[in-house]
Amino acid sequence: MPEVRPHGTWPSPLSAAELAAGGRTPAELAALGGRVAWVESRPDEGGRQALLVHEDGAVHEVTPAGWNTRTLVHEYGGASFVLGADAVWASSFADQRLHRIGPEGPVPVTTEPARPRATRWADGRAVGGDLIVAVRETHPDGGGEARNEVVALDVAAGDEHVLVTGRDFVAAPRVSPDGAWLLWLAWDHPSMPWDAAELWVARFHGDHVTDAERVLGDAAASVTSPVWLPDGRIACSHDPSGFWEVHVGAPGTRFRAISEFGADCGVPAWQFGTQTIAPLPDGRLACVLTEAAWQRLVVVDPDRGTVDDVELPYAVLASVSPTDDGVAFIGATPTGARDVVRWSPETGPRTLRRYDLDVLRPGDRALPTPIEVATPDGAVTHAILHAPANADVVGPEGERPPLVVFTHGGPTGNAHPVLTAAIAYWTTRGFAVADVNYRGSSGHGRAYREALYGQWGVLDVVDTIAVATDLARRGVVDGDRMAIRGGSAGGYTTLMVLTEPEHPFACGTSFFGVSDLARLARDTHKFESRYLDQVVGPLPAAAATYDERSPITRVDQLSRPLLVLQGLEDEVVPPSQAEAIVAAAAARGVPHAYLAFEGEQHGFRRAENIVTWLESELAFYGQVMGFTPAGELPTLRLD
Repeated sequence: MPEVRPHGTWPSPLSAAELAAGGRTPAELAALGGRVAWVESRPDEGGRQALLVHEDGAVHEVTPAGWNTRTLVHEYGGASFVLGADAVWASSFADQRLHRIGPEGPVPVTTEPARPRATRWADGRAVGGDLIVAVRETHPDGGGEARNEVVALDVAAGDEHVLVTGRDFVAAPRVSPDGAWLLWLAWDHPSMPWDAAELWVARFHGDHVTDAERVLGDAAASVTSPVWLPDGRIACSHDPSGFWEVHVGAPGTRFRAISEFGADCGVPAWQFGTQTIAPLPDGRLACVLTEAAWQRLVVVDPDRGTVDDVELPYAVLASVSPTDDGVAFIGATPTGARDVVRWSPETGPRTLRRYDLDVLRPGDRALPTPIEVATPDGAVTHAILHAPANADVVGPEGERPPLVVFTHGGPTGNAHPVLTAAIAYWTTRGFAVADVNYRGSSGHGRAYREALYGQWGVLDVVDTIAVATDLARRGVVDGDRMAIRGGSAGGYTTLMVLTEPEHPFACGTSFFGVSDLARLARDTHKFESRYLDQVVGPLPAAAATYDERSPITRVDQLSRPLLVLQGLEDEVVPPSQAEAIVAAAAARGVPHAYLAFEGEQHGFRRAENIVTWLESELAFYGQVMGFTPAGELPTLRLD
C-alpha cells in the first residue's frame, strides 16, 4: 500500500543532484546519408555540449573531453556543427571559431578574430569536399550592431566569400542538389523571423551569387523550414492563411500551397535548425504538424496533395532531417523519454539512443492533460496540467495539492504536453504543475500568437491568473498554496503577476526574468533588440507603456515573497534586471532571496548550480507555504 503523506512532503525518487547529473538531453540533430549527428548537453561536465555521431550501428562521441559544441550567433545559437560526407566541423563555445573534428583533434578552419568571439558561425551546410555555406555573425570593434551574412567558406584555403549581405538577419542558406542555386531566409528589424522572414533564391557560383530574387514572404506572412527537393523544387512553410502550410515551387515559378492542415507546419525560429520539413527518397515530404501544442508526423505527396499520418509515440518532434532511407528526428514521449530516431516508410521508427531518467518508475509518470480556460475578457487560453504522481506515496484523502505554475519564455514559445525532468521534480513531491500557453504562445496559429502584440504584460498576466484561479475554483489544487515561476520572458510574466493588485499566488520565482522593459530594449542583444516594438510598442512613442508594464515601476504592489536567480554572464537579460527588482523588493521590505551564479549565461547549465537552484526553490516554497519537504535542503534566508 502506498504511504500517505501531505502533498509537498513526499520523498521523491528524483533528487536535484540526480536531475542535474542525469539531465543529458539531445538537440540540434542533423543527418546525411546513413549518419545522424546531434549535440548532447552534459550538466555533469560543466554544462558543455558533446557532439555525437551514429554510424555503422553505434554512437560515437567525436569531440574530445572538455570540448563544448555551441555557437552564440543570435546568442541563442543552434545548428552549431556541419556534417559533411567524410568530415565534421563544429563551433567551439570557447572561441566561436569553426573547427574540423578529426583523429588529430579539433583544427580551426576559420580566421581568428582580433577580439575573442567577435566572429561566430552557424547553420552551415557542406557543398562538396572543401566548401561550407553558412551564416557568419561579425561583432565590430568598438561596439555597435553585429553584422549577419551568408558566407561561402573554403575550409582548405581558409578563404571567406560573402554571398548575401545588407539584411539585418539571414538564416537557412541551402545549395540546390545540382549546385546551381542558393536559397536563404532574410528579415529586418523590427520583425522577428516568425513575423516576416522572406525566402530568397539566387544563382550560385561558389564564391558569389547573381540574380537574387525574393520568391515568397512579406511583412504580413513569414516563411520557415525551406528545403530543396531532389528534383530541384523547394518546399517550405508559409503562413498567409494564418497557419504555416506547406508550399512548393521552383526558382522562376509560382509557389503554391499543397496543404490545408489548419495547423502549423513550423515553429518560431528562436534557434537555427528548427526544421519541420524533410524530403523522403520517394519524393514525398515528412512534415511535423503542431496542433494545440501537440506535434505529430505526417507524410505529404507534393504533387497529389495526399496526407498520410504516421503513428508514433511522440508528443514533440524536433530537427527533422533527411537520411538515405527516410528521416531522423528527436522525439519526446508524453511521459518524458527523449529518443534520437530514424524513421522510414519501410521500417518504421528505430531508436538510436534514448534519454530518460531511469529513477522514474511508471507510477511516477502521470500523463499530461491539456486544458482550456475561459478568461475574464471572454477569450480562451490553454495550459498543460501535470498531476502529482509518486509510485510510493499518495496524499491524505480530501487534501488538495499545492500548485506550481510554469510560465514559458519567449514570450513566443510554448509548453509541450511532455513530462520533463523539471516538471517531475515537483510532481513526484506532491505538487501539481500547470504549464501555461497564454495568448502569444506558438502552436495555436498566427492569430493566437499575435494576440499578444502590443499586449505583453497584459494578456499573458490575465491568462496565467485565469488558469490558476480556475484550477483552485474547481478544487483541483489548493488555492492557498500556489506558486508561480518562470525564466526570461516567463520571469517577466511572473514578476508582472506578482505586482498585480490582486492575484492568487502565495509566492513566486523569477530566473533571469525581465524587470525593466526600457532597460531591456536598451541593453539586450541584436536578435531581440526590436522585439519589444511588436509586443509592447516602438520607442520613444510607447515610453509610457514601457514604464507602466515594467515590474520595477509596480513594485509598490509587490507583497508576496520572491526568489530571484540570475546568471552573471547573461547577455540576453543582463544581471542588472535581477539586481533592480531585488533592490526594489528590499526597499519595500518584501521577503526575498537572490542567488547569482558565476559562469552562467541565459539558462543554467552547470550541475552544481542546477542543484542549488532547485533545492533552494523547494525550500522557499516550503517556508512560504508552511510545510517541510523531505530530504536535506539548504537554509534559505529571506531578507
